[in-house]
Amino acid sequence: MNKGLQIRAKKLNKKSQKRHTVLPNQIGVCRFIDFKNPKTGMKNGKLNFLGFQNIFGLQVEHKLYYIENGEEHWLYVNKKRSSILTVYSESEIENFNPILLKRYYDFKAQREQSSSSE
Repeated sequence: MNKGLQIRAKKLNKKSQKRHTVLPNQIGVCRFIDFKNPKTGMKNGKLNFLGFQNIFGLQVEHKLYYIENGEEHWLYVNKKRSSILTVYSESEIENFNPILLKRYYDFKAQREQSSSSE
């Protein structure tokens, strides 16, 4: 592998490691949020920034679960140029997607079980 590819691989590994790391303030976090996600795509044969998309979903530690076209998807919250726009309170979550609500209540129950067993 030549020097340029080594440098690029090192940068990509560093970014990947940052995305996959659970930060200390994210441990045990489970909440509904609006998320500003950077969108990239191919344009003239090159990968370019196309803009931002706002995603509503459930943040569980460092992952964001969301529903798109009836299917559940996830992405990492610790991405570069991304940010959390709104955090919803517990009283506002009754009318949200049932798939996300099930995941939310399962996580809360699991967390309560682990804290009561200690």
